[in-house]
Amino acid sequence: MALAATVLIPLIRFAFVRPASKGISLDTALLHLVAFVLKYLDITSNGMFYNLVMKLIFITGSTVLVLGLIFARFRDPAASPALRLLDFTLPLLLVSLAAGLPFNYTSSSYDTHPSKITRALENPQEWLWACAIYLTAVADVPQMALALETRDMDGWVACALLAWAEHRVWYGLNWYSRYEAEGLMDPIAWTGAAVHFLLLVGFALAYKFQRKPAAVQLDEESQEQVPQVAKPLLVEVAQREFGAIGEKIAA
Repeated sequence: MALAATVLIPLIRFAFVRPASKGISLDTALLHLVAFVLKYLDITSNGMFYNLVMKLIFITGSTVLVLGLIFARFRDPAASPALRLLDFTLPLLLVSLAAGLPFNYTSSSYDTHPSKITRALENPQEWLWACAIYLTAVADVPQMALALETRDMDGWVACALLAWAEHRVWYGLNWYSRYEAEGLMDPIAWTGAAVHFLLLVGFALAYKFQRKPAAVQLDEESQEQVPQVAKPLLVEVAQREFGAIGEKIAA
C-alpha cells in the first residue's frame, strides 16, 4: 500500500490544496508515469484481480496528475514549476534505458547473450521492465532539486517522499525473504531499491542542513528587525498620550 500512497498523496494534494501545482515537480510526475507504463505493459498477464486494480490505479492516477499539472502550467505559469525537459526528464530517461541493456531478467536465470542490444530486442518486455526499475529509482531527483532550490516543500510532498522510502524498505525486505526462501536473487531490483533509498536519505539530510537562500535569510532578518524599528515609535506615542506611565508600559 505504500506504493499506492506515493501516487495518491500527490493526487490528493493537487486536487484539494491551492495553489494546486505549487511545489510539485512535473518532471517527477512524468517520469513516474513513464516508469509505471513500462513496468506494467503486461497489465493483464497476471490473473489476480488485485494486481490488475493496483496497476490501473498507478497508471491512471499518474496520468491524471501529469495532465492536471500540465493544465495548471498553461493556466498559471507563475505558480507552477516549469517542465525541465532537458535538465532532468530526457537525461534520466535515456540513462535508465541504457542501464537496462546489460541485464535480461528471467524468473530463473540471467541470459548472457553476447550482444546487449540484440538481447533487448529479442525480449523487449524484460528490457523495459529493467528500465522501469532504474527510472523509478531516479524519478524523484527533479522533485528533490525543486525542494532544495526553493526551500518550499509542504507536508504533502514530504509524505509522498516518505512513502517512497517506506516502500523501498518493504521492497528490499521482500526480496531478501525471497532470497532466503527460494534462493532468488535479482540484481536489478536490489540496485534500483538501493539507489532510490540512498537518494531519499541523502535528500533528507541535504534539506535539513542546507543553508537557506539569501532571499529567505533577508526576509527573516527583516522580520526580526521590525520590532526594533517599531519600538521607539511606540514609546514616543505612549509618552505623548499617557505621559511617564505610558512610557514605562511601552518600555
